[in-house]
Amino acid sequence: MTQKNYKDWHVLKSEIENVGQEKKFREREIWWCSLGENIGFEQDGKNEKFERPVLILRKFNCGMFFGIPLTSQKRRIVFMRDLL
Repeated sequence: MTQKNYKDWHVLKSEIENVGQEKKFREREIWWCSLGENIGFEQDGKNEKFERPVLILRKFNCGMFFGIPLTSQKRRIVFMRDLL
């Protein structure tokens, strides 16, 4: 089991919160979001900014949305015609 990095996440979270700049997002857009280090089975962010791409499904107001974390890994798509 890997060790979680809560200390660095709390420092970054405080910096993000103090920026105070509103982002203009819309439903069906994909944004890079800092998801943080989470407890349990929630999806964690990656890299030094704890980021991951997120698909915005539903916008509730200018600062809140329901989103789905996506993978940041590129995958090779294989079509059936390529296998024949």
